[in-house]
Amino acid sequence: MKPIGGTRRAVLRVMDSVALVITASAGIIIFVAAPFALLGRWHLLPNWDIFWLFFAFAPIVVAWEHLGPYLIVIVAACELNIVVMRPELKKTKIVAAGCFAVCLLAFLWLYAARRFNIH
Repeated sequence: MKPIGGTRRAVLRVMDSVALVITASAGIIIFVAAPFALLGRWHLLPNWDIFWLFFAFAPIVVAWEHLGPYLIVIVAACELNIVVMRPELKKTKIVAAGCFAVCLLAFLWLYAARRFNIH
């Protein structure tokens, strides 16, 4: 049973927003926290002026460390529902795969960082 009219649009918008926020936080981990950790490990950070990034993004990293699998399941569920509700658009399948891949990559980075003491 598919929602009709305004209800369908509202459900799609909410699911899209939830998946987008979680994917954006995963993107922050991939493009900010991971390079910061690697550069710090290799002693290549230019000076300590950039250290505020650690404190700015620490809550996102902590949330992903504790809730990572659940966040991946939420993104997968939201994106799958969006694909089911908009089957006529190929773009939705590509976006869903991209969002899921970014979230999975962020979780794998945090798992490897914790497992192999990269942080």
